[in-house]
Amino acid sequence: MSYSTDIRLEISGRIPHAVHCRIAFLAGIVFTNGSMSDDTLVIRLKDELLQKLYIRLMRSLFEEDYQESDISSGKEKITDALLVQKITEKLKLRFEEESIYLDRIVLQNTCCKSAFLKGCFLAAGSVTDPNKSYHLEFSQSNSRKAEFLGGILKDMSLPGKIAKRRDGYIVYLKDSDSIVDALGVMGAGSALMTFENVRILKEIRNSVNREVNCDTANMNKVANAAAKDIEDIEYIEKNAGLSVLPDTLRELAEMRLQFPYLSLKDLGQSMNPPLGKSGVNHRIRRIREIADKMRMKM
Repeated sequence: MSYSTDIRLEISGRIPHAVHCRIAFLAGIVFTNGSMSDDTLVIRLKDELLQKLYIRLMRSLFEEDYQESDISSGKEKITDALLVQKITEKLKLRFEEESIYLDRIVLQNTCCKSAFLKGCFLAAGSVTDPNKSYHLEFSQSNSRKAEFLGGILKDMSLPGKIAKRRDGYIVYLKDSDSIVDALGVMGAGSALMTFENVRILKEIRNSVNREVNCDTANMNKVANAAAKDIEDIEYIEKNAGLSVLPDTLRELAEMRLQFPYLSLKDLGQSMNPPLGKSGVNHRIRRIREIADKMRMKM
């Protein structure tokens, strides 16, 4: 199963006990996937998981008023005018053309906002596998609905952004901390732990890679500097002999030829008596100056 499917299973298995939260939960589904056409309330229920959850919520909120219908086609069509009226009143729905909007009065409590987000996610939400990237989104049919949902997220301290996509809009989160918070708000504790474990492993890998890259860069720097030192020393040796160098410089030149891959610090520690990095660097510069003067005369 996909990571999003795991989250949907976890959320759908935890229907709130409080009636007001169940109303908000169902409102999230109807707000996201509902429409009104010719006095018929149509609700898209994309899979069996959502269908079963929808039926449980409808039964608990409307009892004998709701007669379970065949929704295997993926749509619930409610034509009974009285039931439509009761749903409208209980969920505080508003209809404009074919779109359904919601009165925020049903989302006054933090717990109800959380339940509403659960419904929106189950209806049209997804989370990318954190092993690949960090992205959580809710789909909505128009910009007004997306802005409404973005406002609810903001109330929950979740900085959702809105983008146009194909024939609708998405409200999304890309920051990993915000996604973790959103999973917590929606009650997906197991999915949250999975996300956190993946994020920790990725951070460890990135830290190791940075250290390796840094070590590699330092090794390349040492190797390039040593190659230049050896080039100058060999030039002097070939054209005049190392005996032309003062004793302190000749000792360092011979050590550099013997240990071509040591850093300046390690090269200095190998000498007798040991020499500091700045001292080694000073002598290397003097050797380089001598080699350059010889090249100018040749």
